[in-house]
Amino acid sequence: MDQLAHLYHAHITELNRRVADICQRENLAGIVIHSGQPHRQFLDDLNYPFKVNPQFKAWLPILDTPNCWVIANGQDKPTLVFYRPVDFWHKVNDVPQTFWTEHFNIQLLTKPDRIADYLPKNMTA
Repeated sequence: MDQLAHLYHAHITELNRRVADICQRENLAGIVIHSGQPHRQFLDDLNYPFKVNPQFKAWLPILDTPNCWVIANGQDKPTLVFYRPVDFWHKVNDVPQTFWTEHFNIQLLTKPDRIADYLPKNMTA
């Protein structure tokens, strides 16, 4: 696990370097990457199996949680907005606590439509 943690540190350092270069070159305040969202099956009350956005997956190993966000500017520690709804009927994923979590500021999102509250105010679409 120590080797994985060391490699992950190098990986995040490189991703942050790339974001810093892109932000400087394109005059951006930062980037925001969505993990994706579930898609409902036609005329059914079930979702198709969730597949995470590959650009999100490049940053961290969260494969089964929709409506999460990575916010990065290349200078500061990236932020993970982790979707953890209050739900009585469905199993909710635990807040991650593993080798990679020290590299992110983790904030919890309980309702996907409230993501604007977590996004930096100086970023424009």
